[in-house]
This record gives sequence, C-alpha cells and structure tokens, in this order.
Amino acid sequence: MKTLKKLLTIGALTLASILPAKDIYVEKTGGDYSEIQEAVYFAQPNDKIIVGEGVFRENVELKKDCPLDIIGQGVDKTTVKGFDRNSRGTATFMMDGATSINLENMLITNSYYGIRIENSSRISIKNNLVIGNGDTNLQLLWSSNCSIDGNTFDGDSLFGNTDYGLYYIGGKNKIINNIVVNQQRQGIYSPQDGNEVLISFNNVWNNLMGNIDIRNSTTTLVSNISKDPLFRNRLSADYELINNPSSTQTLSEAEYQVSPCIDSGTKDGINPDNITDMGAWNIYGNVEREPTRTSARWWQGYE
Repeated sequence: MKTLKKLLTIGALTLASILPAKDIYVEKTGGDYSEIQEAVYFAQPNDKIIVGEGVFRENVELKKDCPLDIIGQGVDKTTVKGFDRNSRGTATFMMDGATSINLENMLITNSYYGIRIENSSRISIKNNLVIGNGDTNLQLLWSSNCSIDGNTFDGDSLFGNTDYGLYYIGGKNKIINNIVVNQQRQGIYSPQDGNEVLISFNNVWNNLMGNIDIRNSTTTLVSNISKDPLFRNRLSADYELINNPSSTQTLSEAEYQVSPCIDSGTKDGINPDNITDMGAWNIYGNVEREPTRTSARWWQGYE
C-alpha cells in the first residue's frame, strides 16, 4: 500500500510538471473561483491567478513549492482585506516556505501583517498599496532573492495606523522604488545583523521613530530620499502622485507641484533611469506596464 501511495504521489507531481500553465480567474461572480485561497489551493505550478475587481475578504496562505502569479486589476480596483487587524500573527498574504510567488496590483489591508514572507525565496511584491494593517505592512524574515519593488506603504491611512512599514531580518534581497510614509514606528527597520539587502531609490518620509533604521553593516543604501510624496488626497485613499508641472489660472498653488517620486526610480537598483516612478503605478491613468511572470526570472543577478 505504501508503495502504491508513493507511486501515485510521484505520478501526480510528474503530471503537474508537464501540464501547461493556465490563467485562473477569481471574480465576485462568474469566475473560475470566488475566493483567492480556493484558486491557490487548486492551482498548479506556474499558473497565473487573475483577481478581478472588488473587495475580497480573506487571509490567503500560499503553498510551498508552487510558483504562482497573483495579479489584481490595480490598487484602486482590487482590494484584499483580512479578517482582523488586531489578531496577532495573521497576514492578508502569508508565505512560509514559498518559492517564486509574484504578487501585484492590489490594495492589501486589515490583518496584523499585510504581507508576511518567511523562509521563502524568489518572491516579488510589486505595485501594491499596503495600508491599515495592525502591526507591520510587510515583514520579510529569513528569505532570499526577494524583490520589494514599486509599492506604497502608508502607516496612517483611512484604514487605520500601522507600526512598521517594512521589517526584515536575514537574507539577500532588494527593496527599491517604494514609498514608505507615516508609520507609527520605523519606516524600514532591521533590528539585527546578518542581512545582505539593497535598499535604494525609496522615498521614506515622516515615520515617527525613524525613516530607515538598519542595525547592521551589510545593508547597502543607495539614493533614498525623504520628502513629502505629494499624494492627491491620502486621507481619502487617493494615492495618485500630483503631477502638475505648469500653472494655470484655475489651479491652486498646491496643484502646481510635481511629486518628487515621479521619474525618480530605478530599474537595476543602482542607477536612475529618469522614467520609473517610486510607489505603486498603473493607477489613475498612469502608464500601464506588463505584469511580471515568474518565468521571466526577474531575480537573476540577485542570487
């Protein structure tokens, strides 16, 4: 019997490895599934889960050894809301031992941790608005080859206050092109040594107990700034960056401004490209970019 079970398991794994990757649709009505967690449960490696518009009330736990893309419609259209921001240890997206997960284009809120990544590798968190979580918007623990790129983390939002923006321990990772503002403690915080992390081209501003507080000697800091990002109306959850370079008679003085985050980012983490914005993009009519596929091997060069 044990031999038969072993053969069935091997057969199932072999079948999964040869099946072509497919798109799975999560919609409030009419999709393949109505919940992200259900789609994750039935997904095969390298599938792409496309999450539709609306508010999805759930805490999602990613599977081990199952590379997936989970792509929303934009931070102004797809919201994933956990059940309780005060429930210690919960996360809206939990990854423990996960590999090659790509998470994009969503508003992520209302858990103790917005995103928690632990003992994982090759995780890409890109173009998300992470706000209103009880303790930490993104926690990254003992993981490697992860990319936190082009997200907005607000600690004093319409959805509630958050202690930490990004909290990390261990691993070789990159944190680039993010906006991290208004946390009740530190913006980006690492309490111990043993981290080989690139932190570059982020705007980390107005965090009450420090913007970047790194207590190790192995983190590399490049071209980070600390300036008001000039959101259109943050307290109404409108995180569009103000971009009014020329004045007219109908605009107020504040509307003449241009956000310091526009065209101030990087593609390689080291050099400015004068094109990439800091923070979440592809919202409110901004330039649309293709989602990252796990098969694109975005992590090359960070191994």
